[in-house]
Amino acid sequence: MKNIFRKRQLKGLSVHRASICILLFILFVLSMTGSLGGYSRTGKLKMGYKRTVSILNEIMSITEYERDKEDTTGTLIYMYMVDALRARYKGVNCASVQEKVCTPVMPYKTYNGRSDISEEIYSGGLKMAVGKVLLMFSSPKTPKDPVYVMADINGANQIPNRLGYDTFVFQIVDGKLKHMGDPTTDYPVSSYSFYCSPLSTSQSDLLGVNCAYKMTTDREYFKKLKWDHIK
Repeated sequence: MKNIFRKRQLKGLSVHRASICILLFILFVLSMTGSLGGYSRTGKLKMGYKRTVSILNEIMSITEYERDKEDTTGTLIYMYMVDALRARYKGVNCASVQEKVCTPVMPYKTYNGRSDISEEIYSGGLKMAVGKVLLMFSSPKTPKDPVYVMADINGANQIPNRLGYDTFVFQIVDGKLKHMGDPTTDYPVSSYSFYCSPLSTSQSDLLGVNCAYKMTTDREYFKKLKWDHIK
């Protein structure tokens, strides 16, 4: 009787262990396929951001090497950046091809989703895709105009296409790449903190424009995003 009872115990234990293993395997598959909610989403956004900054830093290094160091005009920097993207990364000009990463799955929205993004951020310039990263440039109308780079770190065909979530703005200042919100940029967080406030209900078309800098100062930035408010 003891042997029979022990066999039943072992059999039950084996089934229990098997169930745990199956559950762990399912969780692993879900996390790898991006279906495990926040953790997977946060990880992908962090990777996309790191990839984006790596690309921008490299093309800025090429630009710094090639250009006249005394000339930091926006028009010159813009031309060198575009040429560097084409040469180094074989960047795809979205105006001439139909690529998924170039085609927005929905219009670009501000941080709280109440307005479309101001076209002043990226109007007139080229849209170039490098892998899953979409870079949208402003084209300076005069030599003194700033160069903005709006980067969709997971591609236009991936939601939410929203400033401060998967889309961030950078600015070239004196020939250097800066996260918008940096003290030297046009919208420093010190003066325009409301642009990246999760409490803001503003309908400004620039809301979220300086979240790039805030992200660099908060390690938990992506985890704190209010995905439950995304519609």
